[in-house]
Amino acid sequence: NVGLEYKPPPQSFVNPIGNINDIMTALRNYDTVGRAIARGLGLGGEVANEICARASIDCSSPVNSIDINSILSVVNQLINTINNGFLEPTIYYSSGLPITVTPIKFLSIKYDEVRQFRKFNEAVDEYFHEVEIREESQRRLISVTGEIAKLEKSIDELMINIENFRRGSEELRTKAEMLLNWKYVIEELLGVLRNYWSSYKDEFQELIKGMEYQGIKVKGFIPRNKVVTLDIGGITVSLPLNADVGDVINELFNRAKELERKAKGAEEAMSKLRERIEELKLEGERLSASVRESSVRVIYGAKEWFERFRWFITTGGKLVIAGRDATQNEVIVRNYLKPWDLFVHADIPGAAAVVMKLRSSNEEISEEDLLEATRYAASYSRAWVMGLSVLDVFYVRGEQVTKKAPSGEYLGKGSFMIYGNRGWVRNVELRLGVGIRVDYINDTALIRLITAPPEAIGALTNYYVVIRPGSKDKNEVGKAIYEEFKGKVPGLARVVNVDNVVEALPGPSIIEGVFNGNPMPWDEIRRKVLW
Repeated sequence: NVGLEYKPPPQSFVNPIGNINDIMTALRNYDTVGRAIARGLGLGGEVANEICARASIDCSSPVNSIDINSILSVVNQLINTINNGFLEPTIYYSSGLPITVTPIKFLSIKYDEVRQFRKFNEAVDEYFHEVEIREESQRRLISVTGEIAKLEKSIDELMINIENFRRGSEELRTKAEMLLNWKYVIEELLGVLRNYWSSYKDEFQELIKGMEYQGIKVKGFIPRNKVVTLDIGGITVSLPLNADVGDVINELFNRAKELERKAKGAEEAMSKLRERIEELKLEGERLSASVRESSVRVIYGAKEWFERFRWFITTGGKLVIAGRDATQNEVIVRNYLKPWDLFVHADIPGAAAVVMKLRSSNEEISEEDLLEATRYAASYSRAWVMGLSVLDVFYVRGEQVTKKAPSGEYLGKGSFMIYGNRGWVRNVELRLGVGIRVDYINDTALIRLITAPPEAIGALTNYYVVIRPGSKDKNEVGKAIYEEFKGKVPGLARVVNVDNVVEALPGPSIIEGVFNGNPMPWDEIRRKVLW
């Protein structure tokens, strides 16, 4: 009622850490220990089983046969363990399926395997995520199976219809061809019958009974419709007495063609249904795979030292790193640029410091490697935002780059001095690959977002897009790329968001295409990098 103060319903259980006399009284109201703990203390069946297991008591034992203090002692131990933060958040699995999640390791739960977490919230989130994924996939699998059954029933019906259409068309065509062969004899016979009808209506039925005309038998006549039934070579045909045989033949051929058209249409429909069934079967397989993959832990983030920067491996196997901002440009030059490395920079203010890591000054650099490094430098420059399609890029050895400013001058963050001769690559085209890489390690999927020149991206990622400078806002393009990847990589949305993709884009872009990659193993990348 409006205006009345809300009062919660009375509790049906007592506080397990409340007044000891109230607890004793409440527990003795139940017949078994399990029910007493689950209902009397409001702890539920799962916790009741755990308390009994830790107290070495059978849950089905009568309450009056056990020492209640031993039960309360275990309850207090569990509460103190949780309150003091001594947690072991655990998900339990049976036959590969998650069965429950607890804040501490339970002794009473039967399981095949477990997964433990640092925080209980993480365990709960993961548990319900797995359950939801499986339930949703199961619902969709049931839906897919039901749709397949309906389509198969429709195909059965279409097959029957096609058979009927074909048979009907064949019968009509046979009659039409027979009438065509006997056309002139039939016309003569109909002429005779019309004369009989006009002269001897009352005696007509008797006159035509058993009548045969040049091999055509007269089988009957319906006065009301003036339709005569003929037997021509064992085929029965009914014709109006005043029929134009040529018109009848044309009508039969047309009806036969119409049934053929219907049969063909039904076959096309059946073909589409079969294609749809194959699509649904593939969808069912994908959903089944999704159920399996839902138990895979997915993580995202840098693991190797070079992953803090933008990076890629050239087609020649060389590591290239680039700064994400002025601070990283500074870090790369100060801490990671060796005298023999190749320093690459776009010929424009506001560009990434790009470094190709080399083993020594004698290591050869192929034209392909150089082009890829310069393309990366051109793409991660202000030229992209300006909408330029090509840009000149220079390169020097690391020993030619310094942070020391000439006397009386100051170099800001991310600025450097270059001494000596520069090498140039002119009119470098601005294009970039953006891709997703998935590496499975035991039950963990490690997802990486990688950018690289189009020539190199396919060997580093499972799926990628190629972009070039354009008019579409980078947020819009980033969202489109994210949706593309999300549809291909299970679990991506759990660890990667749109902002991660947008951050990887140099500016407004156009997507040239979406492609499947063939990534080299991560161990191979490590061998190329960690020498």
